[in-house]
Amino acid sequence: MLIFFSLPSSMLLKWVKRFISDH
Repeated sequence: MLIFFSLPSSMLLKWVKRFISDH
């Protein structure tokens, strides 16, 4: 989970949104 902390909040939100959209 360290990778999430390393990435910026915006990028994390975008990734989460993409993940939700994909699923």
